[in-house]
Amino acid sequence: MDEQQNVTNVSTESKEFLQMQQVLEILRDIQENERKEMEYAKKQSRFAVLISCICLFLVVLVSVAALTLVPKANILLRNTNGIVAQANNVLVDANKVLDNLDSVTTDLAAVDIDNLFKNVDSLVVQSQTSMTDAMKRIESIDFEGLNKAISDLETIVEPMARLFRR
Repeated sequence: MDEQQNVTNVSTESKEFLQMQQVLEILRDIQENERKEMEYAKKQSRFAVLISCICLFLVVLVSVAALTLVPKANILLRNTNGIVAQANNVLVDANKVLDNLDSVTTDLAAVDIDNLFKNVDSLVVQSQTSMTDAMKRIESIDFEGLNKAISDLETIVEPMARLFRR
């Protein structure tokens, strides 16, 4: 009986030993899982810090962009308003020019072009005749006699000029 009790004790001890080993294995698994969870938590923490830094950088970037671009946008809008006003003035002037062109076109349509050209031709002919007469008169001038008269006048005026200078 002692043997049977020994076998039973051994059997109970071996069951306990097996259970203890299973418990130890479970504890090791739990410990490994906790270690992995800690690594995952560290990675999550690093990732959260990285995301926070990126968000902070983006906020700073957007703030700087807003501070630099908003004044420039205001200036651009003011300039645009001025340009639009000038464009409106140009359009008003262009409409006036178009109205004037319409009236000029109407006036030109009413002009008798053939009669106008005939009048211009007669003016050219009259001018040519006048020029021919003027050339004949210029050719008929006695330049030698004129030069002699100027010389004689100079001879007379020179002593008088000396007299009055004193």
